[in-house]
Amino acid sequence: MVELTTKFVKNDLWHNALPLGKFFHNVYGEIEITADIIKRMEQNFKNGLPHYKPPVTIGHKDDMGSFGFVDEVEAREDGLWVHLVLNEEGTKLLEEEKFNYLSAEFVEDYVDPKTGERVGAVFLGVALTNRPAHPYMEKLKFTEAFENIKSAIMRAFSFLTNDDVIKLADMPVDTESSWDWDWARDANAIIEALGWSGLARACAYVERENGKLPEKKEAYKLPFAKLKNGKLTIYRSGVIAAMKALLGARGGVDIPAKEKKSVYNKLARLYRVFDMTPPEFHNEQEVESMELEQVRNELEETKKLLEEKDKEIAELKQQLIEHEIKAFKTEKVAEGYKPANVDKVLEMVKEGKIDLKAADGIISLTEKVKLEQQYVSNTTTAQEDVSKVALEDAKKMGYFKKEV
Repeated sequence: MVELTTKFVKNDLWHNALPLGKFFHNVYGEIEITADIIKRMEQNFKNGLPHYKPPVTIGHKDDMGSFGFVDEVEAREDGLWVHLVLNEEGTKLLEEEKFNYLSAEFVEDYVDPKTGERVGAVFLGVALTNRPAHPYMEKLKFTEAFENIKSAIMRAFSFLTNDDVIKLADMPVDTESSWDWDWARDANAIIEALGWSGLARACAYVERENGKLPEKKEAYKLPFAKLKNGKLTIYRSGVIAAMKALLGARGGVDIPAKEKKSVYNKLARLYRVFDMTPPEFHNEQEVESMELEQVRNELEETKKLLEEKDKEIAELKQQLIEHEIKAFKTEKVAEGYKPANVDKVLEMVKEGKIDLKAADGIISLTEKVKLEQQYVSNTTTAQEDVSKVALEDAKKMGYFKKEV
């Protein structure tokens, strides 16, 4: 008996809701489901029509509540397949076989409520029923989910022998547990219980020797399954870990470059078994290129930061030079050097031709204002100021006659 988790199978189901073909309805008359109609339904669904998740109802009666919804539709060769996500009540109804069929609800000439545009056929939902109007509707059964899983696993591992493929397809799955593979513990346990073929079923790649399974663990790569309750079990987390290792995580894996795409395809199919979207494939050269590009981008960012810092430092240096020039001029003028001569020398400093030390040497060779001139000038000015004050005071005291 195949062991599959209830969560993985029983509330997660694909079914052909609108088989292709012509039939007659006692209300609507002749109905023909064509490939063009279901393709239009698929496209409109991808475009967001209807604007709600198509519900799973009983007998197309909304007042009885929803028992799940449809989250994907696919136009296939034999009809419109829908992916049902059932809630607890819906799952229970099918488990107890209260309803055995689906009845699709659709409109052939739907009007978009947002734009008023006629967009053609739109799928609106499904109802659980025991009397489907479509004569080609297949009976619902949960085993469909298992058949899909089995088929995907068999396609994914076509490199094994037929017997190994069948055994692999019969493996139970684990969608919840974390992955903690240990070669000494887990690989040895598998070999002891199932032999080397068991380890081959647990790994995505085997480096065969003359077409045979080698009896050395180094030849087995990318494990995704291990023993659980005595049975080899495919782990969802193991599939993810194997894919990450293949694409370069944790130092990557030693597999011939020409084999990696094939191994990727096998793991990608297992991703889809677990309803996951696989990451994009890239080889080691692409990884190295991506890493180099990342390093290049980081260096560019560092360069920009350094340039900004250099600019800040240059501005601070300029401010410091301007401050030193101002202090230098004040000092030299106070020492008696002519301001005009000091300014001429400092212009060369500002232009970067000389520094302040050289400027000091040049200015020392210029002529100073004579101290006597400074004294006479300052004394004369002081005397003139005193005379003016004295004259004003004398006028105020009436020592001068007024001329009228």
